[in-house]
Amino acid sequence: MTTATVPDKFKAIVEGLGQVPTLPAIAARALEILNQPNASADQAARLIGQDLALSAKVLRLANSAFYGIPRTISSVDQAIVILGFQTVRSLVMSASVMKILGRGAKGSLDRRGVWRHSVAAALAARLLARKLGRRMGLDTEALFMAGLLHKIGVMILDSAVQAEYESVLREAAQEGAQPLPAIERAVLGTDHGALGGMLCERWGLPDELREPIASHINPAEATSSREQAAIIHLASHLAEVSGFVAFVGFGQWPVDTSVLEILGLTPLDIPELGEALRSELEKAEGFFALIDQSM
Repeated sequence: MTTATVPDKFKAIVEGLGQVPTLPAIAARALEILNQPNASADQAARLIGQDLALSAKVLRLANSAFYGIPRTISSVDQAIVILGFQTVRSLVMSASVMKILGRGAKGSLDRRGVWRHSVAAALAARLLARKLGRRMGLDTEALFMAGLLHKIGVMILDSAVQAEYESVLREAAQEGAQPLPAIERAVLGTDHGALGGMLCERWGLPDELREPIASHINPAEATSSREQAAIIHLASHLAEVSGFVAFVGFGQWPVDTSVLEILGLTPLDIPELGEALRSELEKAEGFFALIDQSM
C-alpha cells in the first residue's frame, strides 16, 4: 500500500490535525543540526544539553555495555563523538517519538513490547546492512534508524483510532487469521507501514528512511529502496523469532520469499542471522533501559 491511497481521515491525523503532535522543538532542531554535513559535536551537544532527559539518555547509551568504551563518558559532546551523529540522530528521534506516542490512554497494544521489538529490529537491520552493505552500498545507520521507526504507524493507529485498532488486534489473534497488515487494510483502509511513511514525510525525514518504513510490509511492491525495505521486513521477522514480539498472542507475518530473493539470501541463512542477532541483543541493555524509562 502506498501513502497516496491512505484514507483522508488518516492523512488529517498525520498532518497534525488529529491526535498526533509534531516533534518537540529541541528534538527537531537537534535533528536539523545532526543532518548538516558540517555540523560539530559541540553544536549538537549545546542543543541536546537544553533537554536534561535527552542528555541523560545520550550519556547512558554511550556508557552502556553495547559500546564497550573502557572509560566513563561524562559529557554530551564526548558521547556524540563516541556514538556518531547517525546513532545520536536515531536516539533523539526514538526518544522523542516514545515521549509523544508512548503516553496517554492505551488500548490493547503493549507499547513497551512494540518499542522493544523496534530496537531489536533496528539491531537486526544493522546486522543485515553490514552483511549486505558492501555488495549493495547500504547506509548502515540509516537502516538502523528505519528499524527503530518501522512500527511508528502502529502507535499512530493505537493513539488515533483506539477502539477500531483494538478490534484489529483481536481479529489478528484469532486462529487462522490473516496477517496483521491485511486486517489493518480490510478494517481501516490503510496499514501501519503506509502511515509510518506519511509521518516520516510530515517530519521532513529523508527518503532513505521514509521509503523503507512505508514499504517494509510488501517490499516487492516498492517503487524504490526495495533492498532497504526488504531488510526492514526481514529484520522485523528476526526480532520476532528472537523473542522480541511486537504483538501479544500472534505473529505479524511470515517472511515473504521475495524478500530473500531481493537480498540474495536463502532460508539457510536465517538461523545464522538469528544467532548473530541474539549476540547483539545481549549487549543492548542500554537501549532497552532507555525504553523502559520512557514508557
